[in-house]
Amino acid sequence: MAVIDSDKEKIPPPSPRTSHALAYAKRELQMALFSKDAEDLLAVNAELKAVEDLYATTTESFESQLALTQENLIDQLTTVPLGKLSTTPIGSPPSRKVKTCKPTVYPPPLSSVILKATAAKSVDSPKLDRSSPVDTDSRSTPSKPATRRKAVPEILASGDTTSVASSTASTPNSFTYAPVIQPANVMSMDGDKLYVVYWGHNDMDLITSNWHGIAGAKNAMHGLTNAIHRRFLGPKLGAAAYEECRTTGILAALKDKMANEHFIVVKGENPGVYVRQTVVSKGLKWHGGEIIRLIGNAKDAQDLFKHLERECMTVSLPQDLHWGIA
Repeated sequence: MAVIDSDKEKIPPPSPRTSHALAYAKRELQMALFSKDAEDLLAVNAELKAVEDLYATTTESFESQLALTQENLIDQLTTVPLGKLSTTPIGSPPSRKVKTCKPTVYPPPLSSVILKATAAKSVDSPKLDRSSPVDTDSRSTPSKPATRRKAVPEILASGDTTSVASSTASTPNSFTYAPVIQPANVMSMDGDKLYVVYWGHNDMDLITSNWHGIAGAKNAMHGLTNAIHRRFLGPKLGAAAYEECRTTGILAALKDKMANEHFIVVKGENPGVYVRQTVVSKGLKWHGGEIIRLIGNAKDAQDLFKHLERECMTVSLPQDLHWGIA
């Protein structure tokens, strides 16, 4: 059996010269690959530049066409055909209907004006304006469309008075315009809180710092569930609110509650049509103003309010955010 000499079968290690040649060949191959990538990158950049140039050219052409179209359209709109020229002679200005509001003092200050809603013939009342603040608690039934008439104010009498019952009780479909002056009803103003009763038991109004007791606000309402009252955190604010409502006739207009009554805020923070429970809180925001008390249905009140708006007789006061109401 032949014996193989292992020493003769081993592969000799590469010489340093051979290793250098292999490294050089490897570097040459990498350089060739890098050169190929650079050429490809240049080709892609050239294609991208061509696309950008084409986009710029197209955009410029589109903008020029758009500008030309706009100029042609303006010329067509501003050029008047000869057949459509106006024949109005020179010196005759075109007629223009201008609606102006005449300044009207309404109502006379410090007096009660008794008005009556009369029907204007052949005048249809407008539809209910939902934009005006009409209270939804009203239970009045509107009239039929065939019998609805436009309410036009007609002054019947005026003068200083402190009672509303004698005039409104005998005159149906009538309304009373505040202000009416009446003496102040002050009980006590010593506390840090102030209670104002705008309308209480037996048509009583009161300003006091007491809630309980004979001189208290609770006794002034005497179990009246729908009494109109408010508590003020500051005595000065409550006193100012009460004084405004007294001197502008709001307290007097709340006297003598009647069925089917509506209140129209002519001057206040939110002019509109209200019922008894909301005219002070929502329409006047607890302080003074000018109101109309109308005995009639909601449609009559709406018609009158719209009439006052058309005649520029309503005033919307800026909202006061510093009343400090609790």
